[in-house]
Amino acid sequence: MDSDLQAIVNFYERDRGVGREQIIRAIELALEKVFGSTFKCPGLVRVSIDRRKLTVKAFRKVTVSDDEVGVAFVPLAKARKVRPDAAPGMEFEVEIPASSLGRIGIQTARQTILSKLREAERETVIDTYLAKVGELISGRVKTVTSRRGDVIVGIDNAEAVIPRRECLPSDNFNEGDMVRAIVLKVVPLAEAIQTSTPPVVLSRASSSFLRQLFVSEVSEINDGSVEIMGIARDAGSRSKISVVSHDANIDPIGACVGTQGRRVRTIVNELGGEKIDIVRWNPDICKYVENALSPAKLASVAPDPDDPRRILVEVTDDQLSLAIGRGGQNVRLATKLVGCSINITKRESELSFETMLENAVASLMSAGIAEADARLLATAGYTSIEGVAEENASALAEATGLDEAAAATIIGKAVAAKR
Repeated sequence: MDSDLQAIVNFYERDRGVGREQIIRAIELALEKVFGSTFKCPGLVRVSIDRRKLTVKAFRKVTVSDDEVGVAFVPLAKARKVRPDAAPGMEFEVEIPASSLGRIGIQTARQTILSKLREAERETVIDTYLAKVGELISGRVKTVTSRRGDVIVGIDNAEAVIPRRECLPSDNFNEGDMVRAIVLKVVPLAEAIQTSTPPVVLSRASSSFLRQLFVSEVSEINDGSVEIMGIARDAGSRSKISVVSHDANIDPIGACVGTQGRRVRTIVNELGGEKIDIVRWNPDICKYVENALSPAKLASVAPDPDDPRRILVEVTDDQLSLAIGRGGQNVRLATKLVGCSINITKRESELSFETMLENAVASLMSAGIAEADARLLATAGYTSIEGVAEENASALAEATGLDEAAAATIIGKAVAAKR
């Protein structure tokens, strides 16, 4: 068994990152369980392994007694053959030859040792990654579970899991792919053993993942010159992030966007095309709300006199759908970002419908959109360049009757006009 132990200790210490003392102690506990079961004296066996030679010695504790019988007791006469000074009530240890386990006992010992070592390995992983919760890490996909779609990732000498709910809708990983995520949490050892899943849980859908991507890509955030004040996220669809500069010479939005948009584009690509609105934080809640609801242009912003945590916003008719967003997404994310309730109402326009329609057509044509297409867009409710730029090709095509290729071209023109 000594040579087997040497191989096991070397493997777990060198390849699995478990401490040598932790490995040996786990083996001792496993053997104590096996010897106790084999010789029907559970709880009475102590196993000692020489830390250098890895030789194994096992001892059974007995109590001297002529009145009690059983594996825990030994008659006085028999005890004095081993310990001449034995007396009733005395406790001492008797060595159990390791070779007495037998073939079945040795097989059981191997299985029990490996089980204990897996527990020790999990403990090491848990201790290591508890200190890394919230950090951005990289790993390689080992497998994707067929039943739940969870992604098992190899990280250093351990494994982690990205539950399907913590993946982005666009994530489609294959074995061997590199993946980045944040350490979301580390589950307790008992739970990890019970569920047979890796104890380290990763996430790509949390706001913390988006935050750490900006920290890694934007040096001004990393060094504290620019600070992220808030994040609101619909993972895989759209996010809003507010930033402030602590250096008068640094534009926080420009720092996050990067030269020719390289920095934010890198992040958007990592997130599978998720749209990111970067807005300027402001201590004035009304100005902050105005920034958060961009790209919509607001007619007025004021706190509710009856509730300071509620902001009243008025928009013109042509900005209403843009301020609210598809399915209420824009106002919902803005509300989460600023941390207060936002109530949007429409300000009645003094212009006729025909005049507003012509104004919308003229505005869209200024972006290089053909008049016929501009009229289709305005009639379908796309009355601003910003609104067109925020839409996706399939939705625009469905609303206007254009084909998706034409819709994509129009969106490209609107995006270019915004810059």
